[in-house]
Amino acid sequence: MKRSVAMVMVLGVLFLASPVHAQGNGRGKPGGGGGGTTCPQNRLAFLPVTATELQTAIDCADPGATITLRAGSTQIYEGNFVLRHKPEVSEADGTTPKRITIQSSVVSNLAGNVRVTPAKQDSMAWLAVPAGSSSPVLATELKSLDRKTRRAASHYRFVGIKFTTDHWVAHLVRLGTGTEQLVDELPTGIAFDRSYFAGSEGEGSKQGLVANGRDIAVTNSYFKDFKDTANDALAIAIWNGPGPYMIQNNYLEGSGENMMSGGGDPTIPDLVPSDMIVRWNHFFKPPHWTFETSTQAGTPFGKKWRIKNLFELKNARRVTVRGNVFENNWIQADQHGFAIQLTPRNQGGGCRWCTVEDVTFEDNIVRNSTAGINVMATDDTRPSGPLQRVAIRNNLLVNITGNAFPGTPILDRSGRLVQILNPSTTVRRIDLTVDRNTAFSSREVSFSGWNPTSGVAFTNNVIRHNRCTAGNDCGMSGNNTSPGMPSITAWFTSPVVVSGNILFDAGRDRSAEYPAGNQFPDTVSFASSIDQVTGVPSGPNPDYTAVDSTTGAPLGVGVDWPMLEAQTDVATSGVAPAEP
Repeated sequence: MKRSVAMVMVLGVLFLASPVHAQGNGRGKPGGGGGGTTCPQNRLAFLPVTATELQTAIDCADPGATITLRAGSTQIYEGNFVLRHKPEVSEADGTTPKRITIQSSVVSNLAGNVRVTPAKQDSMAWLAVPAGSSSPVLATELKSLDRKTRRAASHYRFVGIKFTTDHWVAHLVRLGTGTEQLVDELPTGIAFDRSYFAGSEGEGSKQGLVANGRDIAVTNSYFKDFKDTANDALAIAIWNGPGPYMIQNNYLEGSGENMMSGGGDPTIPDLVPSDMIVRWNHFFKPPHWTFETSTQAGTPFGKKWRIKNLFELKNARRVTVRGNVFENNWIQADQHGFAIQLTPRNQGGGCRWCTVEDVTFEDNIVRNSTAGINVMATDDTRPSGPLQRVAIRNNLLVNITGNAFPGTPILDRSGRLVQILNPSTTVRRIDLTVDRNTAFSSREVSFSGWNPTSGVAFTNNVIRHNRCTAGNDCGMSGNNTSPGMPSITAWFTSPVVVSGNILFDAGRDRSAEYPAGNQFPDTVSFASSIDQVTGVPSGPNPDYTAVDSTTGAPLGVGVDWPMLEAQTDVATSGVAPAEP
């Protein structure tokens, strides 16, 4: 890393010189969270040049202040910076808290509502983990105000910042300390916009952003090289914050799970991360990770990264996942390659309340994955809360097969579209709706195991049924039961609905083997040329609308392609609609 180069700069706003301690000349005001730091009279505008000056600016800034950092790789702020608790001050409306903004000096070069990329990094201010440090480049303090009251750093906004490290760290940016016992002790009102989170290219890093807090927003940002040989690496990790969360228009790389809610026991009793919007993001695992190995010295050296899932919920409530593209997933760890995991987990044994409920997964594309979506009614290892009220609607799943990445392992669940497991000893009502999806997978449409579930509706989908090669490795099947009615009656109890589906390429007309109202053609016509096996389009600008083969009229089943395309265009282009 290049060291910061001191250079005096006065732009009509306050320049912060080297910090003056309280025991000095006594001029100025005491710092807001920095102990003995002496602060200037004007605490609303700062232009720090060095890392020390940046921390002093954070210590001294009043709510509503702006800290402007010099952009570009010639001016790198190396340090382990700590956000300080400040007394809350409201805007003129009397309710909105004032935020401290930390931004690039050329933030105007980064268009609003447009996702940044590494090509824009010279327009960002760089915050780097120092050589040899294992601590985050940015963390939040939890300050004791008296013997019984603790409060966290809150109400900060980052715009146009690159957070980076050239070596492995567990957390690049960490919100929360993991010692909170009350919701009021968590960081609140922290936003990252048009920022770049960069792990080590050669060594990887475990977690890009630990987002444990309240009212957290990550928008228009880029996460790269979060990968690990021994741990689940993530771009964004949440387990100890109640929300709400806005994760919008980001590019997210993570070898374990690109993003996960849960996966650790909350330190706050009964906490469930809630009110989460995950919209217009591109979740991506680079294909070269199939062969790339770590350069980190010691045990990791020469080992491949652990690959698991693209998105996982282990403890979450009221989640909307809409308009995202989930791309590339394969088997390279101790799992079966499902892109999406909706599985309640009492991860460490201290979260019997952990649940996954009220989830809407709609208008997404899942592309190139060994398996599709795994749904579990409850934890199979420890007591947990249930999974309930999940809607999987208007999604496109393409190239779901063990051959998505040739040379990677193919196991007994490879090519499975939806897996529904109930490890409970009793029937569980999960209220799962799978409606108006279009999917191309190479094995079962759905597969159930352990014990039955109720409240399943499987309607109006266009999905490749496949031709069984081993008795029950196609269609709607279950453990030791044949596809169709034998599996539906064995694994789904009332209420259950299976109707309006087009299950093509079944090898024969299976109408008599399924409930009435489903169709089993050999092929399906779409508004453009689509490969019937993989779902890969033959050219640009595809249209996955299922149409009548004679008239070309839409059939009204499968994806509403104009709706899905409009939502996912943001995920691929990185250009979001302007805020109203």
